[in-house]
Amino acid sequence: ENAPVMEFENETFEFENIAVGSTVKHSFKFKNTGKVALLLFDVKASCGCTVLKGWPKEPIAPGESAEIPIEFTPNVTGQNEKSVSIVANTIPSTKKLRIRGTVVGTN
Repeated sequence: ENAPVMEFENETFEFENIAVGSTVKHSFKFKNTGKVALLLFDVKASCGCTVLKGWPKEPIAPGESAEIPIEFTPNVTGQNEKSVSIVANTIPSTKKLRIRGTVVGTN
C-alpha cells in the first residue's frame, strides 16, 4: 500500500507513418503519484532499433516527474510495434510502454 506509483501521460506512442531508416524521438513522461520514492532498476527496449537516451537513475520523490527518452529507427517496413520494459519498486514491478506505427519505404 506504500509502494510508489508511476503514472504516465501516455503508455503508447503512435508515430503514424515514418520512412524506413529515419529516426523518431519521443519521451515517455511520468509522475510518481505514490507516497514513497520511486526507483527504476532497469529499462530495456524490445529491439536494437529502439535506443534509450538515458533514464532516471536517482530516486524520484513523491509528486516529482521524470521522463524516459527514446529514439526509434526502424529497419523493416510495414506495421511496427515495439516495447520498452521498466522494472521498478512498484506493484506490479514491471511496466510495458509501447511504440507503434507504420514504416514506409524500401528496405
